[in-house]
Parts: sequence; structure tokens; C-alpha cells
Amino acid sequence: MKLIRCICFITLIQCIAGCSSIPSPQIVSGNYYMTGGSNCESYRYSDDPSVKNIDCYTSDGKYTGKINAMSTSALQKYAYNKLKEEAEYVNEKQKEYASWDTDVYKETRTAYKVTRKTN
Repeated sequence: MKLIRCICFITLIQCIAGCSSIPSPQIVSGNYYMTGGSNCESYRYSDDPSVKNIDCYTSDGKYTGKINAMSTSALQKYAYNKLKEEAEYVNEKQKEYASWDTDVYKETRTAYKVTRKTN
């Protein structure tokens, strides 16, 4: 059961990661690293599994430094923040749609009351 949860979590992170121009976790040699963005557009890693960092480079090949592998808690925090952003976006859109529906309903009711003839 724990293995299935781990696989689902890793799949979720890979789905959330998306575009490489935005810093996002990428799996490299069995570990996750925050790559992408202007300071780590490309990287090099060691084939030695005991090495837990990668060398980052800009698009023109300039060395920008080493990045350590992400811990499990850092990876979970990233996933939580991405899901939270998505939920906030969905809630905002729902509020916009609800507001629009309410305004249309009010205008319809008002128009009906104005055009109704009373004797």
C-alpha cells in the first residue's frame, strides 16, 4: 500500500511539474531536483548514486552552481502549494461565474417586473 501511495505521489508531482521554463521538480538519477527557470535551464549529474547534487547552467552554458536533491518534505510542500494555487484559481473562477449568474438573474427579474402591466 505504501508503495502505491509513493508511486501515485511521484506521478502527481510529475503531472504538476509541467513546463521547464518555470522552476519545477524533475527526477534525475532517482532524486528530485528543482530545475528550470533562468538559473538552471540545463544541468549535469554524476552517474554515482551517492552524489546528491547536480550542476546547473544557463541557456548559454554559464555555470550557476550546484543544487541539492529535494527532501521528501520539500517535495510534499511543493505539491501542496501547487494544489493550493489550483484550488484558489478554481474558487476564484467559481465566484466569477456565480456572480455573473446572479447578476443575470437579477436583471431578468427586474426586467420582468418593469414590463409587467398591472390594472
